[in-house]
Amino acid sequence: MLQHLSTVSLAFIVLGTCVVYTLYLFVSDPLTDIPARFTRLWYLFAIYKGNLKLTNINLHKKYGPIVPIAPNEYTIDNFEAAKTIYGHGNASVKVNHHLF
Repeated sequence: MLQHLSTVSLAFIVLGTCVVYTLYLFVSDPLTDIPARFTRLWYLFAIYKGNLKLTNINLHKKYGPIVPIAPNEYTIDNFEAAKTIYGHGNASVKVNHHLF
């Protein structure tokens, strides 16, 4: 059957499969209600509204000690995890992020 398809048709099938798979991953992600994968604007808005502390507390209650807040940024609510990441002698790459 595939040998009867044109190159364009086959390309559309592959592209469509990739789009459906990406949408599936997006919808099935347990963190779908946190737009952290795309931007940190929602987090900056929480700062602007003055409820950042409550937002962080609720995020950690729902998702655990390490929560993504932006692409490649996390908030940590666990001393041992923070010690592992930021501890002396750790070879991990650490970036100091500022909110403004």
